[in-house]
Amino acid sequence: MMDFCFFWKEVLITQSALKYGLVKKSFEENKIPYKVKIVNNGNNARTNGILVGQIGERPELEIIYYLYVKKQNLDLAKLIVRNIKAE
Repeated sequence: MMDFCFFWKEVLITQSALKYGLVKKSFEENKIPYKVKIVNNGNNARTNGILVGQIGERPELEIIYYLYVKKQNLDLAKLIVRNIKAE
């Protein structure tokens, strides 16, 4: 089996759910195939069962969104990402 990264290139890493949604919608409108990886780095995602230091944390910054596109769509995808302004 070939490595995932061989065929797909990372085009967006963001903690903004708004930007992630706007880029994803634009990819769909432009018929650009994409893959998504979502990572939750928050205390609630940990498996140790201890919830420490949650006061003052910003939960919107606990999730990281990654978008990948195929190599042949990379230039168009980068253009879309550059042109989308969020927040």
